[in-house]
Amino acid sequence: QYFINRTHTAAIAYHVQNGVALCAGDPAGKHANFPGLLNEFAEFCKVNDWLAAFIHTEDQFTNIYNKKG
Repeated sequence: QYFINRTHTAAIAYHVQNGVALCAGDPAGKHANFPGLLNEFAEFCKVNDWLAAFIHTEDQFTNIYNKKG
């Protein structure tokens, strides 16, 4: 499945299993939009009562993930 941000400039591929939205890899799209995309995805997961988990991510985005929790 894919979650696309409101401006259609970035997206996350994910799969839900046992209440966890597992994202294998970093978002795709404009890097400047990743923080907003992660905020939107976090809200989407919250509404659906899912935990978000990212694996196999690039080191260059670690600070963004850490800031978003």
